[in-house]
Amino acid sequence: MKKPYLRVTKWLADIPVEACCAMCPNHLFRAVSHQHRPQKGDFQEQLQKAFDQHLKEVHSNTTDSLNGNSMS
Repeated sequence: MKKPYLRVTKWLADIPVEACCAMCPNHLFRAVSHQHRPQKGDFQEQLQKAFDQHLKEVHSNTTDSLNGNSMS
């Protein structure tokens, strides 16, 4: 079984602004700018945090079994 990973779906020049889970392509994560100019590092961090939360909530059993950490 494939591992879930973050896939960027929209870019603003070299800045990722939207991404999805590779295993849940309908679940989108969007980065929001709190400044006038978007910052690449901020957007990357926002998307990664959203994905990490999704991973914990939706794929915790999947990633544990893939890593051999089954809690049975």
